[in-house]
Amino acid sequence: MTSTPLIPRILHHIWLGPNLMPERFQEYRNGWQEKHPGWQFHLWTDDNLPPMINQAIYDQVESYAEKSDVLRMELLYRYGGLYVDTDVECLKNVEPLLDGQRCVLPRMTDRALCSAFMACEPGDAYFETCIRELPAHVDANPYASAPYKTGPSFMSRFLKRFPYLKILEPHLVYPYEPRTRDAKRLWAQQGAAAFPDSYAAHHWVGSWVKRRKSVPPLFEVGKVDIQAEKVVIVGRGPSLTGFDFQQLAALPESVTVICVNQAIEQSPRADVWFTLDPNTPLQKLMRAQRPGTRYFAAVPNDFGRETAKRPSHRHGLPENVTYLRRIDGNGPEKSQDGLSHAKDAINSGNSGFGALQLAYLMGAKKVVLLGFDGADTARKTGGHFDSSKRSAYLGHLPQLFNSTVMELDAEGVEVRNGNPESKITCFPRSTPQEALAWLSQAEAPNVLVLNNTSNGRHHGSDAVMQALRQLLADAGLRIARSRHCGYTDRTSDLEIQTLFKDIDLVVVNGEGSIHHDNRRARGLARIGGLAAEAGVKSALINATLDCNSPATLVQLEQFDYIAVRDAHSQQVLAEVGVEAELCPNLAFYTENDTLPVGMEVRIGDSVLSDISHKLQVLAQQRDWTYRSCLYPRNDGRVDYYASHDAMVTGRFQDVCFCLNHHIPFLAVKSNSNKIAALLNDVFGNTQRLLPVEALATLTEVPPFTDTELEAIDTYKKSAVEQFNHLRIRLQQLV
Repeated sequence: MTSTPLIPRILHHIWLGPNLMPERFQEYRNGWQEKHPGWQFHLWTDDNLPPMINQAIYDQVESYAEKSDVLRMELLYRYGGLYVDTDVECLKNVEPLLDGQRCVLPRMTDRALCSAFMACEPGDAYFETCIRELPAHVDANPYASAPYKTGPSFMSRFLKRFPYLKILEPHLVYPYEPRTRDAKRLWAQQGAAAFPDSYAAHHWVGSWVKRRKSVPPLFEVGKVDIQAEKVVIVGRGPSLTGFDFQQLAALPESVTVICVNQAIEQSPRADVWFTLDPNTPLQKLMRAQRPGTRYFAAVPNDFGRETAKRPSHRHGLPENVTYLRRIDGNGPEKSQDGLSHAKDAINSGNSGFGALQLAYLMGAKKVVLLGFDGADTARKTGGHFDSSKRSAYLGHLPQLFNSTVMELDAEGVEVRNGNPESKITCFPRSTPQEALAWLSQAEAPNVLVLNNTSNGRHHGSDAVMQALRQLLADAGLRIARSRHCGYTDRTSDLEIQTLFKDIDLVVVNGEGSIHHDNRRARGLARIGGLAAEAGVKSALINATLDCNSPATLVQLEQFDYIAVRDAHSQQVLAEVGVEAELCPNLAFYTENDTLPVGMEVRIGDSVLSDISHKLQVLAQQRDWTYRSCLYPRNDGRVDYYASHDAMVTGRFQDVCFCLNHHIPFLAVKSNSNKIAALLNDVFGNTQRLLPVEALATLTEVPPFTDTELEAIDTYKKSAVEQFNHLRIRLQQLV
C-alpha cells in the first residue's frame, strides 16, 4: 500500500500585475501539467489572492517580485505543495525529489538558496519562521533589492535552524546560472540533453532586476589616475560658517584638496573638483574651469545627449573633464552603499560621498571631511548661506557613509570629520582646525581591530564601533587594519598572525561574543596567545563573559590588558585567576544626551526569534509600535526613539541606549546574562528585567524613580573616569 506523501501534490504558480503571461511561460506551465498527472495546479493572480499573515508587508512592498516573494511563503505555509517560478521549465516528473520529505529547497553554486523552486508540507516550521521574521527584516532594509529584502538572501538566514530540510544539489533544478558561461552555452547548444540528471531548468528571467536601456556614452570613460596620501574634502555644510578658508591655501603640497560642487567658490585652493550631480549650475563651473584644478564628474551614460532623461543633462559635454561611470542604486537619491573599487566608477547617493570614494581610489590613507553635516539645512553657496534654498534629502547620508567604514578600516584608511556636531558619526569628529592639524601629525601607532561588528543595519553594533573609532583616535592610535565579526571563527592561526605585520597593538572588541563556549568565543579567546607569540601587545575590551569553560577563560590570560563591561564578567575571570578591569559598554562613550519626552511605548526585538515573536504579539495587543533594533536604516535612531516615552526590548544595546538617554524601559532576557549584569551594575537589582511570561499581562512601563535616575547618573559619571583610564591603558601598551 502506497503511503500518502508528506508534501501534497499541489503546484503553485504566481503571476501578478496587469500584463499577460508571456507565451513562453505559459508553455512552461503546460509542461508541468503534462509531466505531473493527478496533481492540482493553481495560478495565483491579483484576482484570487488568499488571506495572508503578512498582508501589510505585501501591500507595503512595491515590486511584483517582492510581492511574489511574500505570497509564495504564505502559500506554502498555508497549503503546502510545490512552488516554482514561471520561468522554470519542467524536464521530468519531480516526485522523486519530494517523496518522504517535509521540506525541499535547492541550493545554488554560490548561495545557500534560490526561491524559484520550493516545496513543503502545510504548516512547515521553516516557512512559519520566515513569515514571522519578515516584517522586522523589511523594516530594517527598506532600500534593499528584492533577493535581500524578501527573497533567497533573507530566507537563507534560517536554514541552519531546521536540520530536517532537504537541500538539493544545484544541478537538479538549476543546471546553469547566468554567471556560469560554459554551462549556459552548453544549454543553448544542446538543451536538456546536456543535463540528463536535471529535473527542471530555471531560465533566470529575473523580474526583480531593474533593467534600463543600454545607452552608449558620448563621453570617453576615464579613470582615477592621480595619487594622494593625504586628502581634504570640502563640502558646503553650515558648519563652515566663519571658517577661514585661507587655511586650505596654507596646506603643504603633499595634501590634496578636493572641492565638492559649489564649495570651490569659497576655497582659494582646489587641486581636484568633483560632482556626481552635474546640473546646470555645476556645468557652468565645469566650463569655467579654474587653472590648475583637475575636474572629475561621475555621470549617467546618457549625460550630454539631447535625449538624456534629465533636461539639465542635455547641454552637451563640457571639455577637459575626466568622466567616470555613476553607479546608481535603490536607496534615496539613487544611493548605492559601499565603496567603488573600480577606477572608472563611483557609487551614487551624494557628491560628498562620491568624493570620499574618489579619495579612496586615489590611494588616500588620511582624509579630512569639512562641511559634512548630514543635516537638512541651508548649505554654503555663492559665499553665503542661502536660506531660501534647502538642501536635497540628506537623511540618508549617515547610513551611506557608515556603509564605507568596514572597507576603510580593513584598508587602514583613516577619516576625520571636521564637524563635532555632524550627524555623520561613523568617523571620529573634531573641529576643522583639529582635523587639519591631525593631517600633519606624526604617524600614530598601528592598531589591528578584530571582531568589528559594524554592518550598517544594527544600531547597537554600529554605535559601539563608532565609539571605538573615536576612542582610539582620542588615544592617538590609528586603525591600520580591521576584520569583521566572525573572521576569527574560521581563520587559521597562521593566517591571523599574518595580520600582525607592522601592528603595534591588537584590539579585540569582545562585545557580546564570548559566551557559551561557542565557536566565536573560542576564536576570540585565542587571539591574545597568538599576539604574544608574534611579540605584539593585545587588549580585549568591551567584553561580556558568560557560560564559558575554564579552558576558554584561562586562554584570556594571554592578553596584555582586559576590560570587561560588567562586574559579573570581572568576577568570572577572577575565579580562574585572570585579572580584568571594569569599563562600561562602549556605546556609553559617545551617547549621553537626555531626550525629550515622547508620546507612546516602543517595542524592540530580541536576538532570540521566539522572544521577538512574543514582543511583536505584545505590540499588536497593546497597539504599541514595534521596530527592530535594525530599524531605521539611516541614522535617525535618536529622533525616532525621542518620539517614544518608554521601551520594552530584548536587546542589550537598546537597554544601553535607554540608560544613556533616560528613557524608561523594561527588558526581557537575551542570549546571555549581559542585560542582567548591566542592570545589577547600574541599579544593584534586576527589577526591570522581566520573565518572558510577564509580557502577556504587561500594560505599562513604569517611569524611572528618583533613586533610579540618581543611579543612572552615578553610573554614567563613573563611566567617564573609566573610559579615560581605558584610553591611558591602551596608550601605555604601545
